This record gives sequence, structure tokens and C-alpha cells, in this order.
Amino acid sequence: DGNPIWTRSIPDEGMLAAPVAVKSDLYVASAFGLYCFDAATGDEAWRLACGDVKSSQTRPMFAAANGQLYASISLGLRRSRLFCMNVALRKILWSRVVDGTARLDAVGDVLYVRDQNIRAVDGSTGRLLWAHSAEGCNPVTYAEDLAYFVDASDQGRLVALDRYTGARVWEMAGVKSCDAFIRVDATGFIKSSDGTVRALIFEG
Repeated sequence: DGNPIWTRSIPDEGMLAAPVAVKSDLYVASAFGLYCFDAATGDEAWRLACGDVKSSQTRPMFAAANGQLYASISLGLRRSRLFCMNVALRKILWSRVVDGTARLDAVGDVLYVRDQNIRAVDGSTGRLLWAHSAEGCNPVTYAEDLAYFVDASDQGRLVALDRYTGARVWEMAGVKSCDAFIRVDATGFIKSSDGTVRALIFEG
């Protein structure tokens, strides 16, 4: 009927990341740590504080895959605390300070981090798998074992990388966009900054 089932507030902890639902739990990252709520009732199950975060005006980043949660919480001065927690064990697997993070995406056992580079990180260990320099603001998307993004440097280009190795597979010059490249079956779509929508046909 459109009426709220429950609401929760987390006061005095800055902006919240977009929540992530895993089975019956709902996870939220604040500027100071992680919260787990019962998705049906909104009751708090547990919280995990990040002790070195003093204040933050930046929205945290959050992702989940394969039973692991990843969060990037700003420390200020263009630095972030990036960490991984195993949900079942409720245990931090790894944590490190990195350059400020613009986006997190978890796909399978790999975490993809975008700042001024796109970095692929082993989800369980935090080990860097590969990095690719790329200016821009659009999300990285993943389909058919490829990672797609726009590199806004120079005249701009739409780039496809092998998401496991970081090797360049193809690129299309003359594209600048802050919107995601979307692939549906054998067709890909991207809206460029001038409002033009381009459709690409994938053969074979």
C-alpha cells in the first residue's frame, strides 16, 4: 500500500553509502563504520567502527560479493580506508589506506576500485592484480568477462579491458561520458556528453 515498513536513522555520522542486501540482512556504511540491520524489521544486529576515521563530508563507497563486504571510508586529504570483511565470520580480512576512492564494484572474487586509475584487487587478500590509468567520471561496467569504461583524456575513448588481466581488448575513440556503458545481449549502449546515444553491435 506504499506505507513504510520501517525507518532507521544514523545521526551524526555523515552521509551513508547505498545499502546492500545480502539474504535477510541489510548492510550500510556510514562515514565512521559499518552497520548490519535485519532487513525485515530494521533492528540493528551489529556495528563495526573504523577507529581512525575522525570526520567525513564524503559519502562512503560500498560493495558486496561472494559473502564479503567492501567499504571505502574517507580519511580526508584525498585518502580513504579501504577494507574487506567476511560476512559469515564477521572478520576483517584486510585493510589499507589508499588514494581517495570514487567508486567500488565487486564482481565474483575481484574488487574493482576507480579513482584516477582503475584497479583490480583480489577480494580475499587485497593484492593488486592490475591497474589501468583512466581519467573520467563514468562507472565501470562488466559483461562477458570484459570491463568497460570511458577514458576522458584527450578526445576521450570507450575502452574494453579483459577484467582478469587488465589487457586492452578494444577501444572506440571520440567518446566522453559520465554515464555507464550498458550491454544487453549482443548490443551495447553509451550516451556521450553531447547527448548522443551510440549503439554497438557485438558479432560472434
